[in-house]
Amino acid sequence: MPRRKKEEPKIGRSLNPIKIDDPRNNTIRKNSDLIQEGRFALSRNEFKALNFIISLVKKTDTINSVYTFDCRKFLNTLGYREDCNLAEARVIVQSLARQRWWMQDKDSGRWKLAGWIDLAETDVDSKYMSLTFHKSLAPYIFDLDNKDTHKYITRYKYGYINQMQKEYSPRLYELLKSYANNDEWIFEFNTNTEKDLCVILAKTDFDAKTEKKTVYIPKNWSKYSLFKRDVLEPAKEEINKYSDIRIDYEPLKYDLSGVKHRGTAAIRFFINQVTVDMNKSESKIVEEPRQMTFADAFPEANDEEQSRQMDEYRKAKEEAIDKSEYPSVMDILYGSGITEAQVVALVDMLIERLAPGRIPKQNIDPWACDIINHYWRKIQATPEKTKSTPYFRLMSEINYDNDGKITEHSMWESK
Repeated sequence: MPRRKKEEPKIGRSLNPIKIDDPRNNTIRKNSDLIQEGRFALSRNEFKALNFIISLVKKTDTINSVYTFDCRKFLNTLGYREDCNLAEARVIVQSLARQRWWMQDKDSGRWKLAGWIDLAETDVDSKYMSLTFHKSLAPYIFDLDNKDTHKYITRYKYGYINQMQKEYSPRLYELLKSYANNDEWIFEFNTNTEKDLCVILAKTDFDAKTEKKTVYIPKNWSKYSLFKRDVLEPAKEEINKYSDIRIDYEPLKYDLSGVKHRGTAAIRFFINQVTVDMNKSESKIVEEPRQMTFADAFPEANDEEQSRQMDEYRKAKEEAIDKSEYPSVMDILYGSGITEAQVVALVDMLIERLAPGRIPKQNIDPWACDIINHYWRKIQATPEKTKSTPYFRLMSEINYDNDGKITEHSMWESK
């Protein structure tokens, strides 16, 4: 008796494909664990494509739900031309179906391999595509209103990441959005721990040779200045321009264990939420449901530890001011990375512009402080105009003195 041919699994395509008039208004809802703890190797476009599909999920859907959508609109949201080849949609979804991502089990500490897409198919002319999600994704995008199984949820509009063009902007936005109920959040930097921002943003994949999870961190990320140039600044610009949060950041010398390092060991992000009308430019402050707090994530970093770190910082600053030739200037520039030698060089530039006897020697420090503080605040208010380093920009501002602060009458002049 001839053996029956094994039937391939099929997806029941919906007779009424989801209408996507403006996908930017679709809301993405995820268990925050997927965002904060998940490790994957998606490109920027793959990340957008996956979130486009996740944005189709409704609150009452289950892991067995089938999602059918217009391939042309799908591709258009990813930046493809109106007349593009619809087969490109198959290529993108096929890539998502092949890729795996990692999630660490909080109880055992073991890393588990998971998938994104289970089954997918298109009609003959690739006009519509139908697909289902991999079962491992179920706890992270379905039944999210069940408070017994989902403690923290992150939600945002697909349009916020859809417009971002820099490689790490969408991923960093989503990560910071998941902590957005906090005024600030700290990630370690270059410590090679799971709280290291480099580890979180880097591509994580399965190494066939070692049969282990492998993190591929770009070599130039070991230097904070290059990480800032290549990742942080481009992402900050797009996040602040296109999304519902406004961010800033600063480097820290202490890691999350309170250990001091010579170089940057952590990055503190400042996060403000706003609501954005995609048809208008106006924004206003908005409140979201409570999310994970820093104390929840790092109970070991208690108030006593934070107080100790602040005490050490104050002591170091006071010591630097006491040793400085120009203590008033050092007071305003301390913590910016500008050294004592650079402080002296800045003041020397100002002294060279002085008419003999105009400012008494004992008043040079406070007079220079007034001028440097004026331009320093200007630099801090317009970081996007800093093309090199804050120090070199400060030198340039003093050299040109476009605001006329050097020649302006000062209370520190000889009477």
